[in-house]
Amino acid sequence: MKMQSAYFLSNFTQGDQTITLDDKESHHAISVRRVKLGEKVYVTNGEGLVAAGEVVSINKKLEVEVHNFEQISKTKKQITVLQAVLKGDRSDFAVELMSEVGVSQIAFWSADRSVARIESKSEKVLQRWQHLAAAATKQSRQAWLPKISYCRGIEEVIELLKGHQEIYLLDYEAKDALSIAHESSRILFIVGPEGGLTEDEKSIFTSHGAKSINIGKTVLRGSTAGAVAAAVAFNLARSQND
Repeated sequence: MKMQSAYFLSNFTQGDQTITLDDKESHHAISVRRVKLGEKVYVTNGEGLVAAGEVVSINKKLEVEVHNFEQISKTKKQITVLQAVLKGDRSDFAVELMSEVGVSQIAFWSADRSVARIESKSEKVLQRWQHLAAAATKQSRQAWLPKISYCRGIEEVIELLKGHQEIYLLDYEAKDALSIAHESSRILFIVGPEGGLTEDEKSIFTSHGAKSINIGKTVLRGSTAGAVAAAVAFNLARSQND
């Protein structure tokens, strides 16, 4: 199914004959996208269910008459990025890029050298990141929203690592380039802060199975490294299946 104008609504179900967007999505459709009666649109619940239909009512809320449904499966390679909190709007930019690429989960943590600290306002910041992820996922015409979380301390970071078959620490000085196993379905990339990871942090990660790799000869910013790594991994996975 080719997705064109796409909108999110979490609480519709397969079989609904009509879908009414909520206030926020209706405003975006009517005031920003300027949709017209009869226009073809898609609505997704962020968990793979996509409804295709056409606009039949434009009032305060936009109503869509559903023509058909499709359940889109997750990609075989589920990629998580453990992202150090970055200063300024760099973390926001990282969320947008990784969401557009199709990362399944973005987990932030405050590294020892992270300049920005969000512990006291993590819930508010997470809400902003989730909003940015939704907008980026919608713009890139995807049916699955990435899960976004914040690890409070190294214990939660270690717990996250346990659920992945391959763990890669991004390091432009590493000798080995990225190479993923065909059978691996859950991959995690670790992206450090602007000042890099401390030796203690590197030791913790390697002791839990992380392998240092590079994804090219250039030095990437913390805000772009995760998205680039994910894109390279997805491309490698596709080449394995050709």
